[in-house]
Amino acid sequence: MASQLLKEKIDQAIKILNEKDVDMWLTFVRESSIMADPVLEMIAGMNFTWQSALIINKDGDTTAIVGSLEEENIKQTDLYKNVIGYVQSIRDPLKDLLKEKNPAKIAVNFSRSSPLADGLTLGLYLQLLDYLKDTGFEDKLISSEEIIFSLRGRKSPFELSIMREAVKETLKILDEAANFIKPGKTEIEIAEYIRALAKVEGYDLAWDEDHCPAVFTGPDTRGAHSGPTTRTVEKGHLVNVDFGIKYNGYCSDLQRTWYVLKDGEENAPTEVQIGFYVIRDAIQKVVDNLKPNVQGCEMDDIARKYIVKSG
Repeated sequence: MASQLLKEKIDQAIKILNEKDVDMWLTFVRESSIMADPVLEMIAGMNFTWQSALIINKDGDTTAIVGSLEEENIKQTDLYKNVIGYVQSIRDPLKDLLKEKNPAKIAVNFSRSSPLADGLTLGLYLQLLDYLKDTGFEDKLISSEEIIFSLRGRKSPFELSIMREAVKETLKILDEAANFIKPGKTEIEIAEYIRALAKVEGYDLAWDEDHCPAVFTGPDTRGAHSGPTTRTVEKGHLVNVDFGIKYNGYCSDLQRTWYVLKDGEENAPTEVQIGFYVIRDAIQKVVDNLKPNVQGCEMDDIARKYIVKSG
């Protein structure tokens, strides 16, 4: 399963390099079990002890340069067309490959804005500059952040299948939790029940336990991303749950809201129903306008304007 996903992401990376007109993407790591480059989970699926270079080229060629004791492990993955082992130093095999490929642009993993694209430590960056000194390649290093943003943002077929399963399993838990939510239950009790359901199914939580799930009953709740309290559910309350699980490396993040009927009520009050339908329709308007190359802020603007227009 992991191998299929990694192969899909490497294939995607090659296409992205062509789109961005970047000749080479170089991921340079060491002792990654201690300080991992976040991108390894997308192009390697394993850790490296010695200094290692994972190189993906615009022309479709891929190379892993690793310590000799890790050479067989990376070969077994069948992810990289070329695997080069070294004993003393990565310097020479790395320089030899660069001379062979002669890239005009070499993307490496540093970023001022995103930790997901900033996996190259300062120490390793300086080490890389030492290796490339007087080769001319030291002047061709650029940030890989645009490559990584695209690689993470574009989900491969296998990623999508995992995400769909994550959502399906999360909805099962939330559907079961709906039967537990009733007057007299506290936010904490509801959260503990949901966590117990996830544990029985063998799932880790998508984020920190102190607010996964976040549970709010009210009005006058503590607000988004706060942990559950001893506040009790009452008739006439809206109950909101924000919850997610980790499923095969991917996290769901879903919210659901319930209205607790008062005595004699058969349906939620009109104002509650209006609020529900406005939010539902705002989401659908975003879905209808989603297409490649639009920005998230544009989609946000569509939803906000519709909500404001609806009063």
